[in-house]
Amino acid sequence: MIKLTPLEQLQLLTGESDEELLLLFLELSKQKILNYTNREVMLDSFNNVLVNIALILYNRRGLEGESSHSEGGISQSFYSVDEVLSEIKDKRLMKIAVKKNE
Repeated sequence: MIKLTPLEQLQLLTGESDEELLLLFLELSKQKILNYTNREVMLDSFNNVLVNIALILYNRRGLEGESSHSEGGISQSFYSVDEVLSEIKDKRLMKIAVKKNE
């Protein structure tokens, strides 16, 4: 099996050729993961979640703030980033308050 990078996976899933745009979504996703897990470094095991969040962000362009949409009898609901982040909730680090002396 060929191992694809997160960028390559996202390109295949979206058909998007603008690498800068996809890298932006991957970076935003990375920051969401690091903030959620209280980590400073991404683990390789987070790559699937990284791609899934980037895909959600990519697909929701122009729909920011909507969790569902109904028009002409057709309803759509969207996965939230929080639902995807819950896949790695057991990888979160505890927040520890550190007081620095200045």
